[in-house]
Amino acid sequence: MSATILFMQHENKSTYLQLRVSQSEKRMIQRQAKNAKMTVSQWVLARIDPILRQEIQKLCISIGLSSQPSYLLAELNDLLSRMQRPEFERVFADIMRLPKSEILQNQIAAMIELTAHRLHAITPQWVCNIPPLTTPVFATKLKNLRLHLLLHSPPPFKKRNIFVDASIGERI
Repeated sequence: MSATILFMQHENKSTYLQLRVSQSEKRMIQRQAKNAKMTVSQWVLARIDPILRQEIQKLCISIGLSSQPSYLLAELNDLLSRMQRPEFERVFADIMRLPKSEILQNQIAAMIELTAHRLHAITPQWVCNIPPLTTPVFATKLKNLRLHLLLHSPPPFKKRNIFVDASIGERI
């Protein structure tokens, strides 16, 4: 016995895609979409829109390999600042391979969380599962600027014990 799943796109999209699947396949798709906190349409689209995801994945790997990751983090910032909600939800639906450095993992996670907030999207669960740093990290070694950073860092960075002045869409 097969089931029919109808996908309706929202946000000015009105085209339906009809896909014939078995009942067990339908339940599997629905379960995986629910686990990803996505609609079935979002979950399916996330599997067929990998180009930007691959670009961001390569960038995350390069950040981990770089001796000066700040330029690559700025490039990631540029990509995130141009994203729209549906694209964001598709790109970050599944876990990404991040650098081994806990600091870099938390910087990337904070950038993704800040983007989710800006887009009124749900932060991906895999990002929430990255433990925050136990020791504070400041964007400067100048002690007289640290109070400013403590007060003005965006909440996702503060939550992760990272204190910066610039955020998504901004540059220092």
